[in-house]
Amino acid sequence: MAKILVIDLGTTYFKIALFDRGGRLCDVCRLAPPINAPEPGRMELDADAFTDAISDGIAKLRNRVDGNFADVEAVTFSTQTNSFVLLDADSRPITPIVLWPDRRAAELEAEVGRRCEIPGFTATTGVPQVNHQFMAAKLLWFQNKSPQTWQNTRKLCLISDYLTLLLTGRHVTEAGAAGLTGLLDIHSCRWWTDMLARFEINGHCLPEVVRAGTDIGRIDPKAAEKFGLPAICRFVVGCLDQYAGAIGVGNVEPGMISETTGTVLATVRCTDRPADDLKANVFQGPAFAEGLYWHMAFGSVSAGYLQWYRDQLPDRPDFEQLTAQAAEVEAGAGGLKLKTDVEPTNAGSIEEMGSSVFRCKTLETRPSGRRPSRVARRCSAGPLPRPGSGPESAG
Repeated sequence: MAKILVIDLGTTYFKIALFDRGGRLCDVCRLAPPINAPEPGRMELDADAFTDAISDGIAKLRNRVDGNFADVEAVTFSTQTNSFVLLDADSRPITPIVLWPDRRAAELEAEVGRRCEIPGFTATTGVPQVNHQFMAAKLLWFQNKSPQTWQNTRKLCLISDYLTLLLTGRHVTEAGAAGLTGLLDIHSCRWWTDMLARFEINGHCLPEVVRAGTDIGRIDPKAAEKFGLPAICRFVVGCLDQYAGAIGVGNVEPGMISETTGTVLATVRCTDRPADDLKANVFQGPAFAEGLYWHMAFGSVSAGYLQWYRDQLPDRPDFEQLTAQAAEVEAGAGGLKLKTDVEPTNAGSIEEMGSSVFRCKTLETRPSGRRPSRVARRCSAGPLPRPGSGPESAG
């Protein structure tokens, strides 16, 4: 039976998955992207390391299915957005892939806000407000801090656009992911020239906008060889990961609603009535078909906390290890509660986490004959120890 290869460009994990034509999962390979933090607040992914990670993930999955991808007829993606890379005239990266949680543009938020003061901004872009996590803010940072890099830029790619470029040679973006940049007219699915002018972005550097599900043809023969895919394999444009989650559970008709839990938590509604009066935390964007839109609200109480916690530990265990350890502990949190108004990136050190993220620190590890997880031990009553400060850090 024909298969579909899906590359999920998540923030916490990349996942390479194989599905059959009936939508059944055949197998999946997970890998942590090799993220760099060259300075405090920075989150980058080397472009060559990105390519190697995708290639390695595909190879691992292929080996798990007896080394045979001959029946893979299409490849697609689900993706994060506002993570991007700048390319030169020869389509070579001149920056790392700058990830959306990167905080380098935090000091420019006021300036970004002023540039977004355009009549009809939210009604046109579907974005209630732009902050330092948006691509536009970081492009302004490059203009100010690295003007030569900005002058040499000839192509701008979101992370999924760069994957598309690697596999097809086409400079194409998906409307839903592009819609969350604040630079797109979500009704015409064209880049909004007013915003491009405000941020001094040359529209010729931006990719062609298409809707999710667009078949843009066979993958490039050289890419087929490099990534070990059949030469007849076609590339179908995917979409934002939260929108893919909505589609996957059947949320494809007006009035339906669904929730996905990833690095962030997202509630998504499908509608055929674009709204002019959305609340400040609700985003609106183009769906897979003309006349359909997504409404989406985000929450930070999700896997972002787990990633933050893991990154505080000296040995940086993988999530499977943490999950396995948590499974050894009896269910229940003993009154421990998460605050819902704290960004994981602002939680501070693990010692500060107790007061900034948790309420009612009353959880105690009960004797059970099983080794308690490091998650349970860290959340016990009293000050949370700093990683490496005691014997528990080796557990």
